[in-house]
Amino acid sequence: MERSTKGNKEYFERFSKETNFHRDTLEKAYRLEQLLKEINRHPELREGLVLKGGTAINFLYFRYPRLSVDLDFNFIAGIEKEEKDKESPKIEKALRTIFKFEKYECENISDYGLNKYFLKYINSSGNIDRIKVEINFLQRLTLLGAEKRSFLGPFNESGLVVNTLKGPELFAGKILALIDRLAPRDLYDIYILIRDKVKLNKVLLKKIFIFFGCLSRSDFREYHPNDIERITERDIKRKLLPLLRKDEQLKANNMIQIVKPFLKEILYFTSEELEYINRFFKGDFRPEILFGKLLDSTDLERHPMVIWKQRHLKDWLVRQKNK
Repeated sequence: MERSTKGNKEYFERFSKETNFHRDTLEKAYRLEQLLKEINRHPELREGLVLKGGTAINFLYFRYPRLSVDLDFNFIAGIEKEEKDKESPKIEKALRTIFKFEKYECENISDYGLNKYFLKYINSSGNIDRIKVEINFLQRLTLLGAEKRSFLGPFNESGLVVNTLKGPELFAGKILALIDRLAPRDLYDIYILIRDKVKLNKVLLKKIFIFFGCLSRSDFREYHPNDIERITERDIKRKLLPLLRKDEQLKANNMIQIVKPFLKEILYFTSEELEYINRFFKGDFRPEILFGKLLDSTDLERHPMVIWKQRHLKDWLVRQKNK
């Protein structure tokens, strides 16, 4: 029998027995961690990118209750477009060098402000698999600043400290993702947030959710807590359970019943919040109404997503007026 060494089939089988996670998903988590280590060794990537999404939540804030299958970053190396245009080619070149060094076959898809890299590899079982790495170039301004947090993975190889968003901003993005795409993994992450009573400033969390909700391509005013009832047991079985320990058999309805009251609180807007929302969609951006003294909103007019959204809103309002 082949000796268990890092990265081979026996290595992942051993960790699968120890952790009760599925072997192939464990390998993907291992590869994500190795990519993060390489990114962290590069000074421009380490400081110019900030980790967000499910990987940040489950490996930096939680103790990996579920595994993750992709890496999501915001580019924060410069707020102004000129800075972004100067720095982004360096970021892309450095990433491609890492992907090549790690022997991934890379396919790149670029949308407006969003770069997606699909990294194909043959796993230790001999099957083709993929990892997605996504860089958002429009979220260049963090509301609360970034912070360093230790990466807690299943491979006992810590020591990795990663640049990430602070809790209220990170989880506000996850709540918006849940009600926007209704993915089982997003439901699970918010369920764990509630179940484990993670300490966050809930007032700030809600305000940041509203801020990002207004910037969403979908009209977040149409969202309702009951929307999550569309997540089915089949969705959970196909898209969530492979990321969990084998003995964790969660039911969609159980999670929905816990998460729905939380969403009701988030989606119940005060008069000040409604004033901010209504003004925003009339082309009048007034962040001080939303945040008050909770944070310094002076720079938010420079936020690339605010500029983009307000420009499109004003163009739409002019077209409606001229009809």
